[in-house]
Amino acid sequence: MNKKLQRIVEPNVRMYLFFLVAFAAASLFFEQYILALVEGGVILLLMIYSLFVARKKHRELIAYIESVTYDAETAKNNTLLIFPLPIAVFSLNDLRVVWANQIFFDICGWAASRSEARMDELSPSFSGKWLLEGKNQYPGLLAVGGRKYRIHGNIIRPDTEEGGESRGFMGITYWVDVTEYDDVKLEYESSRPVVATIVIDNYDEMVKNKPDRVKNEMRDAVEDIITQWCEGKDAIVRRYDRDRYLFIFEERWLQKFAEEKFSVLENVRKVVS
Repeated sequence: MNKKLQRIVEPNVRMYLFFLVAFAAASLFFEQYILALVEGGVILLLMIYSLFVARKKHRELIAYIESVTYDAETAKNNTLLIFPLPIAVFSLNDLRVVWANQIFFDICGWAASRSEARMDELSPSFSGKWLLEGKNQYPGLLAVGGRKYRIHGNIIRPDTEEGGESRGFMGITYWVDVTEYDDVKLEYESSRPVVATIVIDNYDEMVKNKPDRVKNEMRDAVEDIITQWCEGKDAIVRRYDRDRYLFIFEERWLQKFAEEKFSVLENVRKVVS
């Protein structure tokens, strides 16, 4: 089985074509026209052979994947091809896409006939390390084409060659669109209420021996500052003691408040001082 898999996923002949074209160009440059003509014929034959082998490998790969993923009866119906989820098979060595169904190409915006596509083109951080670690789920979500996907997968394990060396390992991945679920989850987390207490430091000492008129003016000024600061933040502020305010807001604002170091406190200090 290992030899069969290696035959299916062995490298293409592009590298050989490149060198042959280079040699043919060199022959033309040195006016070796007969040699260049022979090399051109070899290039043409190699291209025809490459197309023939590529089609054969594609058929063998589909048959192999179905044989290791589904039972014989399911494989007869080409279930992988009509599977309702995006599926991609890639080499764990270089992340090259070996095969994918049409749904996967659609979500990536790739042409189905495209060759040499790589999984890390979708996200530079993508790797097959999680599969090699024995995990069946990609860590986190992957955003592709404005949608969020949770990726499940397995390793297609060929038999071990003589000498104990395994080659040609591939990963098969199934992509589940969880965009709406994740958006609801993030909104829920962001909208959770946070309850805080705003305390005016040394308030009693600052209003000590002050007339009631001054005390009321200071209190009103403090409340105005806090109220203005809370505008547009869907927050609730209620004074429950002379120097204490109950402040309820959504968690989405907590990081911003922390970055500003709760600037309202400094403004309040300026008023009461």
